[in-house]
Amino acid sequence: MKNPKTIIICAGSLVATLAIIILIIFFSKRQESYRIIKVFEVDGTASIEREEVKDLAPYPNMVLASGDHVTLEKGKLTLNADEDKYIYLEEGTELVLHATGNAQNSKTKIDLLRGAITNEIQNKLIGDSSYEINTPNSTMAVRGTIFYVRVYEEDGVKYTKVSVFDGKVTTRLIYKDGSVSDEEVIVGKGNEVTIYENDTKTDYVSDQTPIKFEELPPEVLKKLQMLIRQGSDVCITDEEIILILEGEGGRVLIDAGKEGLPETDSSDAAGETDDGAGNEGSGLDTGNIIPGEDSGGQDDNAGGNEGSSTGGDSNDDSQDDSKKEESSNQADSYTVTFVYKGNVFGTQSVKAGEKATEPTLKPAGSGKWQFDFGTPINGDTTITWE
Repeated sequence: MKNPKTIIICAGSLVATLAIIILIIFFSKRQESYRIIKVFEVDGTASIEREEVKDLAPYPNMVLASGDHVTLEKGKLTLNADEDKYIYLEEGTELVLHATGNAQNSKTKIDLLRGAITNEIQNKLIGDSSYEINTPNSTMAVRGTIFYVRVYEEDGVKYTKVSVFDGKVTTRLIYKDGSVSDEEVIVGKGNEVTIYENDTKTDYVSDQTPIKFEELPPEVLKKLQMLIRQGSDVCITDEEIILILEGEGGRVLIDAGKEGLPETDSSDAAGETDDGAGNEGSGLDTGNIIPGEDSGGQDDNAGGNEGSSTGGDSNDDSQDDSKKEESSNQADSYTVTFVYKGNVFGTQSVKAGEKATEPTLKPAGSGKWQFDFGTPINGDTTITWE
């Protein structure tokens, strides 16, 4: 007969072995379903609703759970999944986050209820991984891309707009009964589509069209600027974004995120025209520079012509006076040229005795304009950045 001590030891070893096996199975299953989804950045009025828990205040690095209801009313909120997927929420956005699987086999689905989000998927999805956005009237799937989705309503009609900045997005319609169309519309880089839903129909407003960047919110454009500076190959340039943000009058050629400046024809940067009308134009931004300030000469000429039609013999005298006054007006304003690394960054037209305005935009992250902006301008002036 076996020793009772031996039996107890064997039984204890068996129990310990079984416990280890159970723990291995348990943790391996947890690892399979574990996803790193967290709040990356938050600054404003936002909340998280979780099952049986309401109004959680989000904070940086807060770990989110599948099923979380996320709302941003004001400010900014960025979510991060698997370290390489970023979701930037616009003010007035509400969504439900669904995420399962692991980083190698991730399933991410976002129900966008209202508002807008910019999605940045840095790496192409692998294996059976998926990334989907659902709106009330459409669903879209991607493999790796940068795109913008907005949900809004006008006159009782619900709309979804999808703008693709890089990569491709596959879209399908969701009908009122919840069914999904078989037809896929692939939206390519640089294009966008709008889907509408009224009382009787859900359909595309038109075929995909080029993105109307001027209609995008400034914060989205600034986000694209950030991505460009980080090396993303989106369908718009840094300079084009600046022109939109600053207005067409601001002929900005470079911004603080660039190292160098493209070659520029100085006459073009100064806004000179072939007809010699004297419009110096704006070299930087519309907030600081007054385009066409030196247009008084045109008005004087017009006055001289008016005099010639009614003044008879005084025609020659009036024209001479007009020319003298025009010459005087031209001498009363000067061109201030801003130069960076030997190239024209922009120009300003400044009246004699007045002061130049320091540009709000800077050509480099370090350095300064070598000029005292409290100094009156009494001649054409060149200001360099060092």
